[in-house]
Amino acid sequence: MTNNDNGLMTFGGHLEVLRKMLFRIIGVALVFAIVIFCAKDTTFRLLLAPCDNDFMTYRWIENIAQGSVNRTVSRL
Repeated sequence: MTNNDNGLMTFGGHLEVLRKMLFRIIGVALVFAIVIFCAKDTTFRLLLAPCDNDFMTYRWIENIAQGSVNRTVSRL
């Protein structure tokens, strides 16, 4: 990275910074991809969990709905 007297970078300096940043981004993406690939069974279970009927939020919604229905019926 070359600096002028005014502290400004040349076009080549900007390209060098861009190249370094791109390599960092690619490196981090590769590390994450490898980690996710190694834990692919867990990853797929987490991503596909909403497909199951016993998904946690479905049970919460059902319990809330049952609670409100029970309260409504008990008022009658």
